[in-house]
This record gives sequence, structure tokens and C-alpha cells, in this order.
Amino acid sequence: MLKGLLLHVISKLQKSRSASGAVHILKGKRSAQTIQDIELFQLNQWAGAARCWKGKDLAALAEQLYNEKMITGDNRRSAVTDKGYHLLKQTAWMNELYFQGREYEWTGFAEVFWRKLNLTVQAAGSLASTNRGFLPVYAEADERDAVRSIIKRAGSRRVNRLIYEKLDQELRQLPDKSALIFVSRLAGNQSQGKTVKQLAGSMPEEEVYLRWRSVIHQLMSTEWPEEFLPLISHVKQQSALTNSAVKTRALVMNGKSKDEIAAERGLKSSTVEDHLVELAMFDSAFPAARYIPSEKLKELTVILQDAGQQASLKDIKETAGDKGSYFDIRLAGALMKNRKEGKL
Repeated sequence: MLKGLLLHVISKLQKSRSASGAVHILKGKRSAQTIQDIELFQLNQWAGAARCWKGKDLAALAEQLYNEKMITGDNRRSAVTDKGYHLLKQTAWMNELYFQGREYEWTGFAEVFWRKLNLTVQAAGSLASTNRGFLPVYAEADERDAVRSIIKRAGSRRVNRLIYEKLDQELRQLPDKSALIFVSRLAGNQSQGKTVKQLAGSMPEEEVYLRWRSVIHQLMSTEWPEEFLPLISHVKQQSALTNSAVKTRALVMNGKSKDEIAAERGLKSSTVEDHLVELAMFDSAFPAARYIPSEKLKELTVILQDAGQQASLKDIKETAGDKGSYFDIRLAGALMKNRKEGKL
């Protein structure tokens, strides 16, 4: 399990959030609190890093850390103990990884890219050989179509050669452990590739998983030959916003109120609020004045600045009193972040 990673995120939260807050970040929860915490505590690298793991398993792991005296605290704030920091020292290998969770895991882009790439390697290799029969690895229908278009356009032999050259070039620049894990996960003519559990012999499963995903991120960040454009088109065409927030954005730009959006989309008001906070944080065109009066925004901005990044929403609400709702505070915090980065 991801014991070291969970401890790392808890330590980065600076005794200001609970272990559950760390789990939400790793799981990629789409709540305003989680999105805000990712930015405030500079955890973009690991946001959504555990999307492929079950939430109940991560929660059980957090409980295990309490029982093993690795962390201490309550349901509001957790802290890493000396025993926990001793374990963290054994995860120094994480520092050498090119891991971009917020960009590739949180959005789901990494998994889509992996399925396309894995099928391309398997299909092109099989079709270019004398043995054309193979059991294809799993991929969604549109992903299979993308792979077919690559092979149809360039031919299996050319694709096989180009992808070998590209992977060879990129993997030579990475740690040997990471490169070997990645290659072992790739499917072949008669194999589906080894699983993370199967590779977790000489190193923890957590390390195998994170090294594998980091290679995927590295490959996604590089330039690919024109023939492989369908491999990365899903990344180029989508924004950092969640798909649901993008749909809400269309209604926002049409002048809809929060209640109108909730009614039209059949969503809870709290879900729409989460989307609006997400838009306020990442979209420079977000019409803030439509959802929070300028005077209220100024007051809450001062309160947020005085509170500092370690303050929880509950603490800030107690200070703000009737000057703003939880939604107002979240929106003000998101707009502060947006302005800080020069988007507004």
C-alpha cells in the first residue's frame, strides 16, 4: 500500500488537516476543500496519485498509521510522529520521480494514455511480426479507434519502429528501476504484461506503482512524432477542469445563477458550488461578481489573508461570522489564488 506517500502528504499538510484530508487529496476528491488544500499546501505533485486505489483501502491505511503510532491527532488535525518520520526517510526515492499528479492523474489523462500506448505497442508489434494473433489488452472503444488510426495511417512496421525508438530514447534518461518496471508492464504478443503486485518482489508495491506512473507522466510531457498524435490528443483537447465543471462552465457563461445551474443539470447545490470554486481557481474568464458582491469579496479576502494558509475553513468561518457563507469563503480563497498567479 501507499504508506510512505500517505505519510508524506500528511506531513505536507503541516498539522492543519486530518489524515482523511490527505486521503481525499490522493484519491482526487472533487470537493472545494480538497482543491483548495492542494493549492495551499503545494501538493499538486501528488494530487490524485491514488485514483486507482479504493477509497476504503486508503482510509484503512490511515487507520493503520494511527494504530502503528506513525501519526497522531484527531478528526480535524493529524501529525506525523518521530516513528513516522523514520519511515519517511526510507522513501527518499520519491524525490527522483517525475510525478505530476494534478496534471495527469487527477484528470484521468495518464490512464487513458497508458491504455492507448500499451495497446499500440502490443498491436503494432504483433502485426509487424509473423505471429499476428494476440489477445488485446483492455481499452475503451474510442481508445481502440485511436490505435487503429495510428497503425492504419503509418503502417504497423513503421509504428513498431518509431515507438521502439521513442521509448528507447526516453527510457534511457530515466532511473533503471523505473524503466525496467515500465517495460515489464507493457503487453506483448502472448502476454498482458506483469501486474504491479507481480513486480513487487524486490521493492514495495507502492514504489513499483509510483515509478511506473512517473514514467507515464514523463512520456506524456515529451514531444511525440506526428504519427502518434492520437495518443496524446485527449490531453491537448481538454483543460485542467473536471469534465463536470466544464459542463457547468457553459451555463455560467450563459449567465445562469447557481440555483438555475443546479436545476438545469439536476445537481445538488453543493456540487454546483464545488464547480464554481473550481472555475474561480482555474478559469481567468470566471465572472466572479455574479456570484459574490465585490464588497463581501474584499472583506473575506482580508480575513483569509490574516488567517494564513494553515487555517481550516471552519476556523475562517468562525472569524467571518455572518460576513460570508462557507461558499463565499471558498470562492474568495479560489479567487485569491487565481489573482496570485496572474490569471485575473
